[in-house]
Amino acid sequence: MKFLGRQDCLESLGARIGSSPRLAALAGGARQPLVVPVPLDRRTLRRRGYNQAEGLARGLADALGLPLEARGLVRRRAGRPQAMASGRSRRLGARAAFRARPACLAGRAVLLVDDVLSTGATADAAARAALCAGAADVRVATLAT
Repeated sequence: MKFLGRQDCLESLGARIGSSPRLAALAGGARQPLVVPVPLDRRTLRRRGYNQAEGLARGLADALGLPLEARGLVRRRAGRPQAMASGRSRRLGARAAFRARPACLAGRAVLLVDDVLSTGATADAAARAALCAGAADVRVATLAT
């Protein structure tokens, strides 16, 4: 889906993630929950034409009846592709990659959505940015690990 332009399946896959009883219970117990996709940098977004995490997040938000805040996080800088990087390299590369918008996230419980979780470096950096902007809580949902 990510590299072959398969946008057509993103929202339905996101809805399947959102249909998980465990995730629904988690989101239901949160204070003012909000769904936030992990953003792409501008160059990657322009080249690919879509953000796979945002497509998943849209389907998940619809399935759970939660608001989607696609602009809650901003990728500050382009990183190297993570697929072939070591865990250490991923952590270092992702450390300062995100900035959160406090006006969007302050006091909210954030359900952060990404397509794949491998070392957790990207999710960790994005969650830290959200917490620094005042998010009350951050949980992560992914399609694959």
